[in-house]
Amino acid sequence: MMHQKSKFKFAFIPEMQCQVLELPYVENELSMLILLPKDIEDNSTGLEKLEKSLTLEKLHDWTNPDNMEKIEINVSLPRFKLERSYDLKEVLIKMGVVDAFDMGRADLSGMSPKDDLFLSKAVHKSFVEVNEEGTEAAAATAMVVMMRFMASLCSAISQFSLDLFKNLSEKQASNIFYSPLSISSALAMVCMGARGNTAAEIMKSLHVQKAGDDVHSYFSSLITDINKPGASYQLSLANRLYGEKSFEFLKEFIGKTTTFYHASLEAVDFIQAPEASRKNINAWVEKQTNGDDDIFVYPPAIVNYLKRTPDVTSYIHGNIRVHTDVLRGGKYKISYHLYSMNVLPTFVSGAGFIIPGILIPPLYHAATVLPIFPLDDVYFGFLAIKANVTLKHGHGFYCWGVRFDACKYQNAVFVHSLFEYDEKGMSPEQLLDVWGKVIKQENCIEV
Repeated sequence: MMHQKSKFKFAFIPEMQCQVLELPYVENELSMLILLPKDIEDNSTGLEKLEKSLTLEKLHDWTNPDNMEKIEINVSLPRFKLERSYDLKEVLIKMGVVDAFDMGRADLSGMSPKDDLFLSKAVHKSFVEVNEEGTEAAAATAMVVMMRFMASLCSAISQFSLDLFKNLSEKQASNIFYSPLSISSALAMVCMGARGNTAAEIMKSLHVQKAGDDVHSYFSSLITDINKPGASYQLSLANRLYGEKSFEFLKEFIGKTTTFYHASLEAVDFIQAPEASRKNINAWVEKQTNGDDDIFVYPPAIVNYLKRTPDVTSYIHGNIRVHTDVLRGGKYKISYHLYSMNVLPTFVSGAGFIIPGILIPPLYHAATVLPIFPLDDVYFGFLAIKANVTLKHGHGFYCWGVRFDACKYQNAVFVHSLFEYDEKGMSPEQLLDVWGKVIKQENCIEV
C-alpha cells in the first residue's frame, strides 16, 4: 500500500456522490484521475450509477481544473498491475465498423490492389503498473502546445474511449482496462488504406470528421511524444498490422504506416498455417506489453537447496547484487529526489529469493519504519540492513537468462528471462515445452 500526504487537486460531485482526485506524475506532464463513488442508499452501487451516467461532457466538467480545489489529502493507494486482452471484432462492429470485417463489402483498395481483402480480427492487449515512484519537475511545453493544435483529435479519442467502454461493459463483469489511443490509432492505420463506405464507417466510429494526412500527422506527433526516449515516465504504445502473405500490399500504404505510426506490416500465412500465425502474433503482443518477465521455478530444486544449505534459516537466499548503479530513466528509474545516491545498497535480485519464516518479524518491523521504495527487491535490501539480516548468495538462482538445458534447469532454483532460440524470450507455448522436457529428463547429475 502506498501512502502520501500532500496537496492534490480534489473535487466532489454531489449529484453522483463521487470524489475526484488528480495524482500528478512529473508535475503536469502526466496525471492519473481517480473517480471514487461513495455507497448509494438503494441496491445499486455507486460505481454502477457512475458508469451509466458517464458522458464526455460530464467527464470534462468533473475533471476540469477550474472545478477542482487543491487541498491537503491523505492518499492510500495499493500498488497494482493490470493486464487485459480483448478481441474487439464484435465490439467494433457494434460501434459501426461493419464493412471492414465483411469480405464482400470491405474496400481496402488503399492497402492492396486485390478486391477481396478484409479484416479478420482485431486484438488488443494492455498492461499497466502503478507504484510509488514520486513526481519530479519536467518541461511540458511541447506537449501543451501540441495539444492545443490537436484539441479536436483528443476530444474524438475521448469520445471513442467512452463508446468503447459502454460496449465492453455490457458483457464484462470484471474490471475493464484498455488503451483507447492504441485502439484508435490502429483503426486510423486501417482507415489509411480504406476507401468509400469502409473508410466512412471507421472515421465515424472514431468521431473524426475528415480523413487525411493531418489526422495521421497528429496521431504521429502524439505517439512520438508518448514513446519519447529519456522521458521521466514509462508509457509505451505499439501497433502492428498482419497481412496474408499471398496478398500484395501497396508500397505507399506500408510507407505511410511506418512514417505516421512507426508500425510495420508483417506478412504471415493465415491460409496454410493459421496456428503458427496466431502464435507469432501472440508472442509479439506479449513482448510489447512487458511480457519479458518469464520466470522458470522448479520446486524440487528449491527443496534440495534448502536441505543441503547449512544454517538455512539465518539468511535471505538469492542472487546477490552489489554496487548496482542507480538508473534515472527507463523501466527501473529512480528519481533523484527519492534517492540521491548513485549506487544502490546490496540486495537480492527480485527475480526470486527465499526468506525463512523466522526472519519475517524483524523484516516486517523494519517495514513499519522505512518508507516504501519503488523497486521491491532493493527495498528488501534496505529492510535487511535495518533488521540486521544477512543476505546469502545461493547456487541455482539465475537472473539474466540461461540457454536451455534440461539437466541444468532441473538443478536451478529459478531461471529469469528465459531464452532458447534467441534473446527475445520464449512464447507461452515454448515455455510449456521447456517445462515438459525438464519433467521428463532423466539421468541428470545433481550439482
